[in-house]
Amino acid sequence: MVEIIVSVAAKVSEYLVDPVVRQLGYLFNYRTNIEDLSQKVEKLRDARARQQHSVDEAIGNGHIIEDDVCKWMKRADGFIQNACKFLEDEKEARKSCFNGLCPNLNSRYQLSREARKKAGVSVQILADGQFEKVSYRAPLQGIRSAPSEALESRMLTLNEVMEALRDANINRIGVWGLGGVGKSTLVKQVAEQAEQEKLFRKVVMVPVFQTPDFKEIQQQIADKLGMKFEEVSEQGRADRLHQRIKQENTILIILDDLWAELKLEKVGIPSPDDHKGCKLVLTSRNKQVLSNEMSTQKDFRVRHLQEDETWILFKNTAGDSIENPELQPIAVDVAKECAGLPIAIVTVAKALKNKNVSIWKDALQQLKSQTSTNISGMETKVYSSLKLSYEHLEGDEAKSSFLLCGLFSNYIYIRDLLKYGMGLRLFQGTNTLEEAKNRIDTLVDNLKSSNLLLETGHNAIFRMHDFVRSTARKIVSEQHHVFTDQKTTVRVEEWPRIDELQKVTWVSLDDCDVHELPEGLVCPKLELFICLLKTNSAVQIPNNFFEQMKQLKVLDLSRMQLPSLPVSLHCLTNLRTLCLDICKLGDIGIIAELKKLEILSLMDSDIEQLPREIAQLTHLRLFDLKGSDKLKVIPPNVISSLFRLEDLRMENSFTQWEGEGKSNACLAELKHLSHLTSLDIQIPDAQLLPKDLVFDNLVRYRIFVGDVWSWDEIFEANSTLKLNKFDTSLHLVDGISKLLKRTEDLRLRELCGGTNVLSKLNGEGFLKLKHLNVESSPEIQYIMNSMDLTSSHGAFPVMETLSLNQLINLQEVCHGQFPAGSFGCLRKVQVEDCDGLKFLFSLSVARGLSQLVEIKVTRCKSMVEMVVSQERKEIKEDAVNVPLFPELRYLTLEDLPKLSNFCFEENPVLSKPASTIVGPSTPPLNQPEIRDSQLLLSLGGNLRSLKLKNCMSLLKLFPPSLLQNLEELIVENCGQLEHVFDLEGLNVDDGHVGLLLKLGEMRLIGLPKLRHICNCGSSRNHFPSSVASAPVGNIIFPKLSNILLESLPNLTSFVSPGYHSLQRLHHADLDTPFPVLFDERVAFPNLEELILGDNRDTEIWPEQFPVDSFPRLRVLRVYDYKDILVVIPSFMLQRLHNLEVLKVGRCSSVKEVFQLEGLDEENQANRLARLREIELHDLPELTHLWKENSKPGLDLQSLEILDEEIRDGQLLLSLGGNLRSLKLKNCMSLLKLFPPSLLQNLEELIVENCGQLEHVFDLEGLNVDDGHVGLLLKLGEMRLIGLPKLRHICNCGSSRNHFPSSVASAPVGNIIFPKLSNILLESLPNLTSFSPGYHSLQRLHHADLDTPFPVLFDERVAFPSLKFLFIRGLDNVKKIWHNQIPQDSFSKLEKVTISSCGQLLNIFPSCMLKRLQSLDGLVICDCSSLEAVFDMEWTNVNMDCSSLGNTFVFPKVTFLSLISLHQLRSFYPGALTLQWPLLKKLMVYGCHKLNVFVFETPTFQQRHREGNLDMPLFLLPHVAFANLEELRLGDNRDTEIWPEQSPVDSFPRLRVLYVDDCRGILVVIPSFMLQRLHNLEVLKVGRCSSVKEVFQLKGLDEENQAKRLGLLREIELHDLLGLTHLWKQNSKPGLDLQSLESLEVWNCVSLINLVPSSVSFQNLATLDVQSCGSLRSLISPSVAKSLVKLKTLKIRRSDMMEEVVANEGGEATYEITFYKLQHMELLYLSNLTSFSSGGYIFSLPSLEQMLVKECPKMKMFSSSLVTTPRLERITVGDDDWPWQDDLNTTIHNSFINAHGNIEAEIVELEAGSAL
Repeated sequence: MVEIIVSVAAKVSEYLVDPVVRQLGYLFNYRTNIEDLSQKVEKLRDARARQQHSVDEAIGNGHIIEDDVCKWMKRADGFIQNACKFLEDEKEARKSCFNGLCPNLNSRYQLSREARKKAGVSVQILADGQFEKVSYRAPLQGIRSAPSEALESRMLTLNEVMEALRDANINRIGVWGLGGVGKSTLVKQVAEQAEQEKLFRKVVMVPVFQTPDFKEIQQQIADKLGMKFEEVSEQGRADRLHQRIKQENTILIILDDLWAELKLEKVGIPSPDDHKGCKLVLTSRNKQVLSNEMSTQKDFRVRHLQEDETWILFKNTAGDSIENPELQPIAVDVAKECAGLPIAIVTVAKALKNKNVSIWKDALQQLKSQTSTNISGMETKVYSSLKLSYEHLEGDEAKSSFLLCGLFSNYIYIRDLLKYGMGLRLFQGTNTLEEAKNRIDTLVDNLKSSNLLLETGHNAIFRMHDFVRSTARKIVSEQHHVFTDQKTTVRVEEWPRIDELQKVTWVSLDDCDVHELPEGLVCPKLELFICLLKTNSAVQIPNNFFEQMKQLKVLDLSRMQLPSLPVSLHCLTNLRTLCLDICKLGDIGIIAELKKLEILSLMDSDIEQLPREIAQLTHLRLFDLKGSDKLKVIPPNVISSLFRLEDLRMENSFTQWEGEGKSNACLAELKHLSHLTSLDIQIPDAQLLPKDLVFDNLVRYRIFVGDVWSWDEIFEANSTLKLNKFDTSLHLVDGISKLLKRTEDLRLRELCGGTNVLSKLNGEGFLKLKHLNVESSPEIQYIMNSMDLTSSHGAFPVMETLSLNQLINLQEVCHGQFPAGSFGCLRKVQVEDCDGLKFLFSLSVARGLSQLVEIKVTRCKSMVEMVVSQERKEIKEDAVNVPLFPELRYLTLEDLPKLSNFCFEENPVLSKPASTIVGPSTPPLNQPEIRDSQLLLSLGGNLRSLKLKNCMSLLKLFPPSLLQNLEELIVENCGQLEHVFDLEGLNVDDGHVGLLLKLGEMRLIGLPKLRHICNCGSSRNHFPSSVASAPVGNIIFPKLSNILLESLPNLTSFVSPGYHSLQRLHHADLDTPFPVLFDERVAFPNLEELILGDNRDTEIWPEQFPVDSFPRLRVLRVYDYKDILVVIPSFMLQRLHNLEVLKVGRCSSVKEVFQLEGLDEENQANRLARLREIELHDLPELTHLWKENSKPGLDLQSLEILDEEIRDGQLLLSLGGNLRSLKLKNCMSLLKLFPPSLLQNLEELIVENCGQLEHVFDLEGLNVDDGHVGLLLKLGEMRLIGLPKLRHICNCGSSRNHFPSSVASAPVGNIIFPKLSNILLESLPNLTSFSPGYHSLQRLHHADLDTPFPVLFDERVAFPSLKFLFIRGLDNVKKIWHNQIPQDSFSKLEKVTISSCGQLLNIFPSCMLKRLQSLDGLVICDCSSLEAVFDMEWTNVNMDCSSLGNTFVFPKVTFLSLISLHQLRSFYPGALTLQWPLLKKLMVYGCHKLNVFVFETPTFQQRHREGNLDMPLFLLPHVAFANLEELRLGDNRDTEIWPEQSPVDSFPRLRVLYVDDCRGILVVIPSFMLQRLHNLEVLKVGRCSSVKEVFQLKGLDEENQAKRLGLLREIELHDLLGLTHLWKQNSKPGLDLQSLESLEVWNCVSLINLVPSSVSFQNLATLDVQSCGSLRSLISPSVAKSLVKLKTLKIRRSDMMEEVVANEGGEATYEITFYKLQHMELLYLSNLTSFSSGGYIFSLPSLEQMLVKECPKMKMFSSSLVTTPRLERITVGDDDWPWQDDLNTTIHNSFINAHGNIEAEIVELEAGSAL
């Protein structure tokens, strides 16, 4: 009981007493608690400060503070702040209680209790702050590059690399390219994107450099992984790093700039097998380092930038300063010279940033001349970077080859490397040319892999980047004492000094202008001399030029005219290579003295006959005659003497092979060339081939038999054989038979000898043949018959391409069963015009074509199927798994009218599980049955392109499931096709069909039965319920970017009516035409170009369609839609925000283009903001581009030009912001265009045949603050054509009030078109001025404002950049330029054409004279009132007239034409002499009153004072027309042309002279002009009735007279009724017409003598004489004997002619041979008795065609021997007369036949005289 009481008492005490005591304790211990709190706060403050020191130290070391430390510090700071405030409050409380003398017990209790509590919290916080460490080292993050404008080519490569990174099967990726091309920049972007996409947990990028530092590489990777090495050794660190990398599940390591193989294990990077999550991206300049040494699985090349990308990068680097109009064209050229190399682009742009124009011009000149070392950074950044690649090449051969390639300006040919390299002995250890060719292939491949050479698409041609070439030339100049120059004019004085030449080893002048070479060059070490001219021109080479070059080994003198070679050539005793390519050659016999010559190249030269001395070059190993198509004679035994020859190249060259013992080379000579390994040759006839000619040693050859083959194609195979008209029934030449067994490329044409000729050619199956082409052989029925095979290897085991053309009786390509492996490598099949072929392959053959990539079948009328089963046993259940054409990429079927199916339908429905029949790249289908031959299910697995044209029986295409990789689909003119894609029965689980996932382009044209493109059936049941209720856009073409739908008259909708349309149609008939082309069911998220034309008249756009459809549409073309009213309705404007090009034409109902009605205002400024080109034509109902908006008008007075709102449809405010091109044609109702404020980026404006347009730009109300309007700042071209109501181009209103007062008094040129360079104004009958307004008001005074203003361009409008001006049909314009024009206007004009402006009195005012310094061409024609080209008026001209002096020069004019200017009296009616130093072409026609062209001579002044205006057209006080090359005169004033007293050097370069309808001249070229016109090449004279002779020789001095007209090639004379002689017979030697090639004389009825008998026509090829009624004979026997090159002779309608060759007596055995005469016509010659009656012997060895008509007296051809070995028939009248014995007999028999029984008198011929 006591215990209970005690226990109860204790509990009572606990619950009652203790709390009381504790509460009293707060009062008794008040001071203690406060002080205790103060101490604990101080202690916590110290701990917090100590922790702060640790944190500061960690931050200073780049560490990241742990989150719990940061939270603790924040918590401590908060507590300390709160506790301090508490203690301060406690102090204040004590003070308020008289310093504690009168304490407030309640307050003390509260403060003491709070202090005790806070002290406890402080202890807890202090305890929580005991951290082992406060921070950690974070992995290093790479410095991100600043964002820049994306470049398309780089983004493409970036995306490809990223795609490879996402591929689980690829773990090593290579990126390669030229130094400085941007590899490092690209992989940095790869790293950033990989991090953003979180593809890897860690991304590390490390540079490797040329000499890898393994410890440094390890350290950089470790730093970025946040690890520290404790290991010292390299291997220890590698092991540790290897361990650390493997801890990361996924990691990307980028190793940048590899120069050689990098041992990954030495770094510590795990192999892919060791760590699947580790991927590598490696960069290198050398592809072989990546693919061969680092075993990359996929390599991506970084190429140089395209021109537009170059400009983007250049502009971004150089800044906005280059937008300066004066600087920009120079900057563009500078950017181009950087040739797309980013390091050069950035370096040059930075160096020139903010520099003045002169510095830019200097930099441009340096870059063009490749001497840009003065541009900051070029030497240290660009050239040094590229030089590293050179220094890293292995071996001297590679380096020497690289330097040799650097000598070429453009393309580099393997053949040139061979010729130069062999001459210089660059290729060590090679004994034959074949070995050298193989070595070159290896070296070039290495250089390409190092990016020092670039591909061209042709194995034999490559090129160099411009900066690589510059680097090569710098190296070769510095290290090898080489003198190089390119694309310049090299003068003698510019050659190096004598002391420098002593060291020179190479000289290269490539693509230069060189007129002469210096004398006395001393070059004892010179080994190579190359001089390649720009054009084929004459070069003066001193005879002693080569005397001091005795070590010369290679000499190339190409593109030269070399009548003879310098005699010092014989001094080159060590010369091994001589190239005289593209040369006009004379005597080259001296080269026979070059006894050590090994390579002789006469490629593309004009040599006609090889000198016999060539046979002495017995060391010759390569002889190149390629392209020397004029070569007709190779003396016998020359080729056979060159017994060391290894390479003979006669491509497109000599073909005149003859038999042994003849006067020309024979093929039997090739038997003596035992070392020959390479041969290019064409043999016109197989009969010329010796039976025993064997080509056992040939490795490379192109042998053409027949005269139909072309050499123009690119030959990739080493061995090509072409046979034409080859009869396989005859015994094959042994050599050809053996070649067939090893030929890689075989072309056969017009074969005969059986239905299966190929088996006869090679029964073994052509085991090495890669390419076969058979054409025009009607006998062939099979290409190969398995029954004729003698080999067990099969047929064509390595063949890659098969081409069959015009085999009209071909029944099967392959007949029978072939062994496995036959056709196994076939990649491309092309069949054309094989009308008998019903199928392409049998099923058994088709199954073996596993490598087939492309099939093209065209114009095969009987083709029904591509693949056919000939026997049912070919179809077996287990064969379904065999893929058919699994690699087929391209399928083209055209003009196959009977083709109904691709493959047989032997068993149209076979049940088989879907998983067993789909191809590897085809997604599995849920349908259990496959129709139309499931054997083809994998055909489309890889198909990329499908083109079907004119297949009128084709009913359906492949199902989309077969075309999942299709990228291009073109279906055209397939008349039975009703739909393209059959989706009926397709099951879609998620409600969306991704259709043709890779299809990018679809073109459907001319399909008359096509109603829908996608056929979905007509019932909802074809889709599950989930689809029926799915969101719109169920059928998606995810990558389709281009659609063209044209001539589809029954197309109603893209998708056939289905479940969605059912909801709208309700109970309507399902066949009701669906009215919208694109509905909500189909989506095109990536469509960029849409072309719709001539389809069914239906609406294009639905009001509701998928939100992801058409967002990227850039180009829209709509034409031949007759019922649409609006092109782009308002609901489409918000969709087409990326539209750039809009073209609409021939839509007869369209009233507006853009519909604004109902458009919301939200974001309205973004509508069509990117539209840059609009073209509208043939829209007769179009009245507005968009209708005027209903909103209140705007106050335009306060608006600025670049921030203006628009009255007509302000919702389209930014429509023109990016518009680049605007074309409007045949819009007859259009009233106005956009205001200029919408067209600030417009570059091209074309307005044509818009009948209602009165002005183009409406400037009324425009406010200009500074007095100048920069109008259309980027407009470059403006063409206005056929605008009958156009009065002004710019409408400025009719009042000054539209402009502020500051403008009204502003300087001239207020309206500026800063970049407009091309203006065409044509057929604008009412145009009076460019821009009337306030300035014109001052001139009009009080006149009616509608009065036509007579000046087109006044002082208000400036064109500082105008270059081309074309004006035609401006009937109302009386004056083009005002006398006052802006100073900077029209000063860049280059070409001016003024035509059909009937009211013009003159063209230019006097103030324009000094502005035409850049003028290149001036054409003025059909201006009936024009009196002078320049105006005489000087009044009101603010210029100093005296500054012009008496002479004005047009420094750049090259072309001047004055035509049909009937009132024109002079060019300039003032006291000025005009000079034309560069004028090349002058035409003056129909200027009846033109007095003189150049005047102000004493003669002119005297005659003018005397009133005598009968003066020559040209009066020349000084040397004039120094560069005139072509002069055409006709129908002008009846006056002489030439002044008798004119400078001797006038017209020195005149090459072409036309004189027509000049009735007052007696002589065309008087004697005093003959010495001036020594360069005349073409002379044409017609309709000059007074001309009696063409050339006047009277008074001509004898000195050098034989050289007169020595270059004249062509003479044409017609309708010269008074002409009696071309020149009168003179006792002195006549004219030198050695170069004359064509002479035509028509309708010269008084001509009695064509040419004197002393004339020689050695080069005349065409002689045509017609209607010359006074000629009794054509030419003398001596003239006839000189016609050795005459090819065509035509004589017609010359009634008095009795014979062609005159009978001058003499010896009867006189022989006349027309060696090349092929065609002769003798027509309507009523008195002709014979070709010649003189008894001369005529030989016509080449005559093939002869026409004789209406020559009734012609009884025979000649009275003596006539030989015509090639003439087989003659045409008499309209009939081919049968050949009878000889020409004389044939003509005589035709005469007898024409005259019945009348006995014909004919001279009896000697026996055997006619052949």
